[in-house]
Amino acid sequence: MMEMSNKNPTVSVCVVTYNQEKYIQDCLLGVLLQTLDADVEILVGDDASTDKTNEIIQFISEKYPGRIKLFRHEKNLGGCRNYQFLIEQARGDFIAHLDGDDYWLPGKLKRQLAFLENHSECVAVYANAVVINRERALLGIFTDRHPDTQDINYLLRKGNYLAH
Repeated sequence: MMEMSNKNPTVSVCVVTYNQEKYIQDCLLGVLLQTLDADVEILVGDDASTDKTNEIIQFISEKYPGRIKLFRHEKNLGGCRNYQFLIEQARGDFIAHLDGDDYWLPGKLKRQLAFLENHSECVAVYANAVVINRERALLGIFTDRHPDTQDINYLLRKGNYLAH
């Protein structure tokens, strides 16, 4: 089970969110319910949401004390700057990015961390994603099949299809 300790965490999960009250609970629970043998810090950057996103984050933080560190920006920074801000706060050996309207399936983080630890030649790892509607009905797969390993030239030719 994930727990925070005084030592530097193995993984910093950086969650960027803005007006995602319909999704942020599933997003955070998807992280909180990951099981792995590593210390994890969950950093949430609320980019001055005007809906109930912040209240939902605070509610979940109270249910899981000490597990979520919330940064509530008073002024909207934008998605990129919000993510950069979270990276600057991160203390982990690895960084995982998650948007507030996405969520992880069980075991995702454990598999990715194991891959990175066993393949030091790789600097990043990604997973495909499924696309669902509000009723959680499957609409399709996010991207076509790609080689298991790629270099920067492949990514430049194909464009950014990576799901984090």
